[in-house]
Amino acid sequence: MNNGFKENFVFEMLVVQEAEKEGVEVSLKDTDDILTKDVTAAYGSKDNFVKQILGDDVSWDDMVKYYQIALDYEALLDKRISDSDIDLEAVYNADPSKYSSPEQVSARHILVETEDEAKDIIKQLDDGADFASLAEEYSTDKGSATQGGSLGYFSKEQMVQEFSDAAFSTPVGSYTETPVKSQFGYHIILVEDHTSAHQMTFEEAEDYVRADVENDLSESFYNDLLANADIVYADTDTAADSESE
Repeated sequence: MNNGFKENFVFEMLVVQEAEKEGVEVSLKDTDDILTKDVTAAYGSKDNFVKQILGDDVSWDDMVKYYQIALDYEALLDKRISDSDIDLEAVYNADPSKYSSPEQVSARHILVETEDEAKDIIKQLDDGADFASLAEEYSTDKGSATQGGSLGYFSKEQMVQEFSDAAFSTPVGSYTETPVKSQFGYHIILVEDHTSAHQMTFEEAEDYVRADVENDLSESFYNDLLANADIVYADTDTAADSESE
């Protein structure tokens, strides 16, 4: 067993023990429920996730155990932030220029394989069909299809150029009148909001500030867990030699 694998394995065990000790351990049942909800939102159903992502390599039960460790770690971090009394607004005020928002668009899209399919959907929209309903029915992007095609807010750099060019030039409340071709297929895009680049207020930036604080605490928490643990690695080679004598 290499040292990197050993350290990861030990850290996972320490997370489970620490979560239990601090009373923030997430049960396997709750983890299963949370994971099912998350993958259903992203992939349409638990079965889709198992087929598309897990395949035959990882079982659902194993995935739940991995997810439980992640949730335990998140709960421990939340507790450490709460116990630390860190003033998030003070962190923001120390360098507000760090928290700026680029120009963004909020949009929905419908992705199909052929231009003819896209044109047919545009015709249905022209006739008054509901965009979200069509996305759920026709879009091959199953992750967003279950959300009525919603992609949320994104900057130009987050999407392929053809998609961004169309989304950022389409008026709010309108959809693209011709199919938008990209490497993924043909898109119909409905723009729901368009915001300019701006300096974020603390209220807008709070989640990003928290993420920065969590990253800093996560690194120190990781080091503290390993440093304070009483870890003894068995010499497997020596043990094997002893058994063979």
